[in-house]
Amino acid sequence: MKKTFTLLAIIFNLSNTCALAAQPPSNFVVFGDSLSDIGNNYWVYATGTPITSFDQQGNKSTWVNYLSETILKQPASFSSKPALSPLSQTVSYAYAGADTSDHYLNSDWPENTPIPDINPDCKKPGLMKDAQQEVSAACVPGMLKQIDLYLNDVNHKPNPNTLFFIWAGANDLFYKLPTGQPPEQIIKTAMTNLVQAKNKLLDEGVLPQQIYVLNLPDLSKTPFAIKNNLNLTQISVAFNTNLSAVLTTADQHHPGIPTSHIISMYDLLNDVVLQPDKYHVKNTTESCAENKKAPLCSEYVFYDNKHPTALMHHVISDYISASLKS
Repeated sequence: MKKTFTLLAIIFNLSNTCALAAQPPSNFVVFGDSLSDIGNNYWVYATGTPITSFDQQGNKSTWVNYLSETILKQPASFSSKPALSPLSQTVSYAYAGADTSDHYLNSDWPENTPIPDINPDCKKPGLMKDAQQEVSAACVPGMLKQIDLYLNDVNHKPNPNTLFFIWAGANDLFYKLPTGQPPEQIIKTAMTNLVQAKNKLLDEGVLPQQIYVLNLPDLSKTPFAIKNNLNLTQISVAFNTNLSAVLTTADQHHPGIPTSHIISMYDLLNDVVLQPDKYHVKNTTESCAENKKAPLCSEYVFYDNKHPTALMHHVISDYISASLKS
């Protein structure tokens, strides 16, 4: 009887997987940080999001916008925008300044706060004001908190045709490495959070095949690291090695996601640096904004010291699109 039940369960899961693969996704839902924030953290650096250059159409967009428009033929929205439906629309819950945690961070208030503190007074994302209506703090939800916000928005009943993307972890390193915390401990905590993110979705009925996770690029190749002589390659590799291991491995209660659903931003950036002509870029090491080549930043990989240009976001979108089709 037990064998029969197990066989039926396998058949059921396979049929669900096939059904998902047989029809296109209805929408995308994205969790993460500034690399995927299309408008939530409007106060960041007093310039707002997205943190990127203008594209040829005069818009500031990220890979989330381009991917949704290319594959689904629909615009993407950000989660703090009213009157949206994450059950059927592409929505980014990502916030610039977010780490992988389930905390609210007082990020970028005051402007350019170097190491954000956990803000226990936060009840929702956004700016907090005092009795005189002056801004007193900011509330940036970490990646796990973003998933909670999404699940509340859909009443804990995700659409079985939604694809989920998670891209987070760089801020865990940028925030905690300067404090002297060992990289191994930072990575371990981030991995715990990322596994919990996967399991939160699975517990609500999301299939492993619906979840995609982007790994970290080689952070040593950012202008920030280059200017400060920071060798972050080994740390980036360690992060990604652990990421692939923990997310694709099943535990007692949860399956892993398919290995092919770990999308390698590490490989992509390395290829861009090695073969810039292939991607129509020339400057792979400097900040476009600091070189005063904004707003279009033609032929630049980096808009500022850490963030990609619109051109690079197009490249990321194309890369993810190819991964979805393979």
